[in-house]
Amino acid sequence: RNRLHYLFGKLVGAISSVEHPILLFLDDIQWADSSSLELLSSLLTSVDHDDDNTQCLLVTGSFRSNEVDQDHILSRYFQMFTESRSVNVTNVQLDGMAKSATHIMISEALLLPLRLTRGLTDTVHAKSLGNPLFVQSFLRQLVDEKILYYSL
Repeated sequence: RNRLHYLFGKLVGAISSVEHPILLFLDDIQWADSSSLELLSSLLTSVDHDDDNTQCLLVTGSFRSNEVDQDHILSRYFQMFTESRSVNVTNVQLDGMAKSATHIMISEALLLPLRLTRGLTDTVHAKSLGNPLFVQSFLRQLVDEKILYYSL
């Protein structure tokens, strides 16, 4: 395990540079196992003073906050990253779109004036909670089921 962590750190240091930094994007990190989080922790918190290329790494992790509570393993690692001097942590909370933004999105997607899409917006926003992907998916489902269709 220690050898793997060491070699992975050396690999990242060898292939990253100021001219070619590395972006590591981890989606749905709340489902990562403890071994993966331990490897990530080793990579982020170990400081190799001889290798400045490890500074050319940006790790972005996304997770669903409603699935991560204080007892979740990710919370412990996130706290450790936050307290570490070798890691800069920025937490960005993404919420759903406001109802007015959803209204504009639906109006523009259907090429209809805002006054004609108000009722649909109420329903779509209630179902999707403003998540843009869910709004699009819900509208697509309405079209597929021929509930929403083009009419002169």
